[in-house]
Amino acid sequence: MGIAEVICYPISIWISSSFSGWPISYYTYCAFSAIVLIVFMIFVYDDPEDDPFISNNELIYLKSFNDTYSTKDTYNVPFCDLMTSTAVWSIIIGFTVYVITVVFILTEAPVFASLILGFDKKNIGLITSISAILEYIVTILSGICADIIIRRKYLKVVNTRKMFMILTTGIPALCMSCIGYFNAIVSMTLLTLSFGCIGSYTTSIMTNIIEVSKERSEVIMGIMSFTGHGAAFIIILLFGMLIQDGNTASQWSLMFRIIAGINLFGMIFFLMFAKAEQLTKSDGNITKQEMKSYKTIKD
Repeated sequence: MGIAEVICYPISIWISSSFSGWPISYYTYCAFSAIVLIVFMIFVYDDPEDDPFISNNELIYLKSFNDTYSTKDTYNVPFCDLMTSTAVWSIIIGFTVYVITVVFILTEAPVFASLILGFDKKNIGLITSISAILEYIVTILSGICADIIIRRKYLKVVNTRKMFMILTTGIPALCMSCIGYFNAIVSMTLLTLSFGCIGSYTTSIMTNIIEVSKERSEVIMGIMSFTGHGAAFIIILLFGMLIQDGNTASQWSLMFRIIAGINLFGMIFFLMFAKAEQLTKSDGNITKQEMKSYKTIKD
């Protein structure tokens, strides 16, 4: 995803500048997405046995995992138990904060850079690409650093996740709270740094899902995806209403401070309630005996 961001932003600027404006760039990516969807529908299957393109060696390798179970089996999901777990909520809120921040930076920061700071489209595309490169680098390096910290036991796993959560949300909160008090160059530098730091969300939030509940990870991911993108839509809608009567520096400073406050809240909640051990059955996990009943792949 990071590589796609690095490539797509300058291409979008080139398309919109060379052809008939921004609409053609949207049509281009929609057409590409449709092609990817068709390929996905043709070549992706629910179970390895149903895939006509898989080799025998690959099938044997996938069956070797004891925790593999068929997607054709159904079982009850303890939503009440999951939704009353503070550890699960720390993940949901953390991811929601991440999505809100990313969507805000990607959709509103270019407008801010153009209308308030006076950057042209080409410079905005270049800066956005640099931000994406920085995010990609932070994503890779944070994962490597976390593995070293955990493997050498410098910190406990949960404290490692919390440390990188500070990088994911704390630094962006600090940077965005300062935007509006400096010149255009410093403001864009702070935005770039904010976007780069959130790349460590994979080390702080995403890996914590498996650590908290391996069997329910897909359920947690579904809930946090719905919550995160829904909240981001509402926040951007409210921000649009905030500036509909004008685009002033004070209005934009207020929006950046709101995003900073959201990041600060997400960081504090995660630091207070995050865990790095499997939840008990009452918290939404399933027992080993239940897991065996779901398996259909036999040795």
